[in-house]
Amino acid sequence: MKHAVIEITVSGAELLIAETDGKGAVKPVLKNRAAFPLHWHIKNKRMQKGAVGEIAAAANEYKSACLAAGVEKPEAVFLSFMECVENAAEIVAEIERATDLKFKVLSKEETVRCLLYAACGQAGADGLIVIDSGGGALRMADAGGGSGVSLPGLGSVKLSAECIRNILPKRDEVRAVKKQIKKKASDFLGRGFSRAVFAGNAAVSVAKIYADFYGEGKDPEGVTLKYKKLQKLFATLVETPRQATLITRHAPERINTVLTSMAIFLECLKRLKIEEAAVKNYGLPEGYLYGLANGLPVFRAAAQAKKKGKNGKELKIEN
Repeated sequence: MKHAVIEITVSGAELLIAETDGKGAVKPVLKNRAAFPLHWHIKNKRMQKGAVGEIAAAANEYKSACLAAGVEKPEAVFLSFMECVENAAEIVAEIERATDLKFKVLSKEETVRCLLYAACGQAGADGLIVIDSGGGALRMADAGGGSGVSLPGLGSVKLSAECIRNILPKRDEVRAVKKQIKKKASDFLGRGFSRAVFAGNAAVSVAKIYADFYGEGKDPEGVTLKYKKLQKLFATLVETPRQATLITRHAPERINTVLTSMAIFLECLKRLKIEEAAVKNYGLPEGYLYGLANGLPVFRAAAQAKKKGKNGKELKIEN
């Protein structure tokens, strides 16, 4: 059976169409992403009407792709950045009229629950932390312990806007980014994890640049980001502007944020005291569909009645 989810993030839209086998597995059939930075449309906590057309156009294109794949009613969600938008209800209503889709706005707890579900399907989860550097928030999940946290303001888009003036950050700007991670994420990162996975689109972009720089193949999921080598790559990109072609080659839509993501990953590894991290091309969309396929609660009301994951462990979403 096929399911699909259209996800709207602070940096664009994403489509995942996946097959479920009735036994809990989720196998991606089609993934697509359209980049359009919505944070430019948010002024004084209100989203401007200009965003409606961009979101609706992407959603309608993805809706057509779903119909072509045999999915008549895709799920449609906004990530938790919309909780901070004062006119969110008005904007969502306009997009629903333009797309004939019903959108849900996920809370930060619900987005972490999706990341936990994405991690639930991983073998050998004990001691594993899964980190997703989103545009608006940094999300971390204890895959073995069933707990997670979402930290608004630590996303790559947010930190880039607050700390970095140009595409290539200065040393003091890098220190400002890392200082925020140290201040707000150290408690969760310092829980004695033995392994780390960087998941999601930002991690895949970093892995592509890393693999090209070191000649390690083209599949980002085959890449292991080693701390010292990632540190050298980061320094090279910051100090040698001509190397920015690596960014335009592999992540042109993230040219303003990919180095911020790299700085976030470096500081996370430092705080974890782990020398390397695997990269996985899964994230919130996979977790969302995994939850649906396994009858697990995604939304707050359902979760209050049923808080256990597939492995029977309590899922604890932290503030």
